Amino acid sequence: MGKPRRKSKVMHGEDLLSEIESVILVLENGKKCSFNIRDEVSIPDDANLWERELRRCSERTVFWEYQTERALYKVRRLESQLRRTEGALDPSYRRAFEYKEGAEYREGEIRAAIANDEDVTAVTRKLNIARKNYGYIKSVYHAVKNRGFVLDRLVRTAAPKPMV
Repeated sequence: MGKPRRKSKVMHGEDLLSEIESVILVLENGKKCSFNIRDEVSIPDDANLWERELRRCSERTVFWEYQTERALYKVRRLESQLRRTEGALDPSYRRAFEYKEGAEYREGEIRAAIANDEDVTAVTRKLNIARKNYGYIKSVYHAVKNRGFVLDRLVRTAAPKPMV
């Protein structure tokens, strides 16, 4: 008999966001604001509050969509900075390899040397953080958008039907 198989836990979106209690955004004016995820995406238990919350949904959705676009812009800007940094380092590393190794060097050696350069690693670190933040903000945006759909459905089904 072989080893017993370990059951892998199936992850869902709410599992991924459950570890994140709040998101801190730096707004365009430079002000840091903390947003509690549960407050942003939860649906009130009280049916009397659904309609009021539904009216506010479009504002929240637009806000989070805008923040998602800002986060994506930061990722794109850092990707561009990384390409520029790598491009600027390429000629100097090629000259160094030609001087050191003669004509016998591999392209992979140059790529590896550039990837290990401290300027490239610094930009790569920033880029990875920006990508992670973009993913979080995008998840919140989709959750807020879905919240609007759910509230709309709840309000429609809870509304009294007109008498015919």
